[in-house]
Amino acid sequence: MSSLSLDIFKNDVHGNPIWLDAVGDLDAARLTLRQLASVIPGEYFAFDQNIHQIVVSVVRSDSDRIGG
Repeated sequence: MSSLSLDIFKNDVHGNPIWLDAVGDLDAARLTLRQLASVIPGEYFAFDQNIHQIVVSVVRSDSDRIGG
């Protein structure tokens, strides 16, 4: 049984982090961040509870839309 050690956040319009989910590993974090950013543009990141650092982030603006 793996523990959920990476928290997924989205920054709101003021730059404040909003917790969205928790995942167990870096691959799951990358996938989750890509999926979220593909639906709603914004700044997303995964925070590792064990080392207290952001380990991966994704930023997608409205102008980054596919086919846009």
